Amino acid sequence: MSQSGGLWRHDNVVYPHVLRATNVLLMGGALWLGAACDSVESTTGGAGTGGTGGATSGGGGQCLRVPAPTFLLTVVEKNGGPVPPDTQVDVHWSAGDEPSFKLDEPSTWGSIETTNLVCEVDPTLPPPTDLPMLLCALWTSSPAEVKVSATGFETHKDTYMAEPTAECNPDPTPIVVELEQAPQ
Repeated sequence: MSQSGGLWRHDNVVYPHVLRATNVLLMGGALWLGAACDSVESTTGGAGTGGTGGATSGGGGQCLRVPAPTFLLTVVEKNGGPVPPDTQVDVHWSAGDEPSFKLDEPSTWGSIETTNLVCEVDPTLPPPTDLPMLLCALWTSSPAEVKVSATGFETHKDTYMAEPTAECNPDPTPIVVELEQAPQ
């Protein structure tokens, strides 16, 4: 993981500032938990699984999952301009609809404590008007329907599935949305 321009990158995925501390803590915790998983021994006292859910001695290949977003959303203006100041992100997933994120309405800027759609904005500053990209973490399950809209731009709406993996703690699935101006 490396830092570039205030953003954290890992395997070509950009992690917003809001996730930086979480990721550092989670990565350290994952290393600790991974080591702990390798040293866990069965407490059943016998050769059978007897209520251990099929686990075997030595952790049985199981690992403890650490919390991480399922998706990382990057919104850009297709021609390289700033993200429209009235950009809105809506997410629908199995638990229902997340509260809308509106770039020009700070009252909609949530944190992981209040929403599963957390976007990279500084709540101590006014809404940005020259943002080169909007980064959001989606702490949802898969699939998730994502809708991105802005005045004068075509609405983007698609359903995304998390990338399948056998890893215990996979990287979030990246989603890139390029906002294109609507035909006049």
